[in-house]
Amino acid sequence: GVSDVCDMVGLTERLDMPVADLALGRRQMVEIAKALFRKPRVLILDEPTSSLSAHEAGILARLIETLRDRGTALLYISHRLNEVQALCSHVTVLKDGLVTADQSLSGIDGEGLVRLMVGRETGDLFPPRLAAAPGAMRISVEGFSAGMVRDVGFSARAGEIVGIGGLVGQGQEDLLLGLCGAIPTAASRAEVSGKPGLPADVGEANAAGIVYVPADRKHEGLVLPHSIASNLILPSLGRLARKGLRDRPAENGLVADLARRLTIKGDTARPVQALSGGNQQKVALAKWLPLDPSVLLLNDPTRGVDIETKREIYLMLRAFAAEGRLVILASSDTPELVHLCDRVVVLREGRVAAVLSQDEISEGAIVGAAMGITTTTQGEAA
Repeated sequence: GVSDVCDMVGLTERLDMPVADLALGRRQMVEIAKALFRKPRVLILDEPTSSLSAHEAGILARLIETLRDRGTALLYISHRLNEVQALCSHVTVLKDGLVTADQSLSGIDGEGLVRLMVGRETGDLFPPRLAAAPGAMRISVEGFSAGMVRDVGFSARAGEIVGIGGLVGQGQEDLLLGLCGAIPTAASRAEVSGKPGLPADVGEANAAGIVYVPADRKHEGLVLPHSIASNLILPSLGRLARKGLRDRPAENGLVADLARRLTIKGDTARPVQALSGGNQQKVALAKWLPLDPSVLLLNDPTRGVDIETKREIYLMLRAFAAEGRLVILASSDTPELVHLCDRVVVLREGRVAAVLSQDEISEGAIVGAAMGITTTTQGEAA
């Protein structure tokens, strides 16, 4: 019955709770439970862990092994190569719609998988670090609180990529939402974009050059039924208008320029939901560029994105930093934090567990701080 399926996936919420009230990861578990309720002989899982916590991903891994042992055929689609290696026995690789590999996973390591997918080593996935010194102070807060975030202090400068790490749900999203004025905040001291105080709302943040790209692009980042073009121009409508009327030639020019920069091919009149997840994410990110933001707050920007588009996004982030912008990157993908960031602020239960400088950043240091088993000095980064 329903209760048995919920037990299998670790759903303990009330059965009459509206799905809209659940966190993104819990909604994903409902989707999986719904599929299991039909007792499938073939189960297709498309990026099933992209929004799950480590605990939920562990439950899913054990569930997959149980279903496999019962004789269920599982087709597991993922951009997280460690999951493919741990859970799968056979791999099929698609590139640009063509099968480029179809073979046993026996004897293939992570590097080998990447070579099958993109024809290059994983080390080439991340662009080289910048040598330039950081610029002017963009964000500096002490005693900052927002949502579950409590008494956080950190600072970040123009030209930096500052990572926000930690286990899923430790306050990373609330930190970004507070900095962009989307939820109530408090701070003992705050300076944002050269002005004292925090943005009172999202409009004030945008006017100060601060933009936010949410993790859930389908519900919060894009208007899916609307065209690619309308999504790209949405934040710029007021600026493009002339005498209160829409300036269609200016809008068309902006859309053409952004589509070219994003390498989005085809008719931009198509609904944005017709694009792949990676291209949707590029739209959710690039629609803010005409506002020339000085601070980009990015919440898991490569979640559920293919490896080639990940590289494109990484190149964009490096370019933003090189242009003197500040990028604050919250990510559940630890290698991103290691290879992209100049510093990493690790949150645990809404507080700063560690601030790692570039020579201290490693997967072990981030995970250790996130789990409370680090001796790294806590406090504010300069």
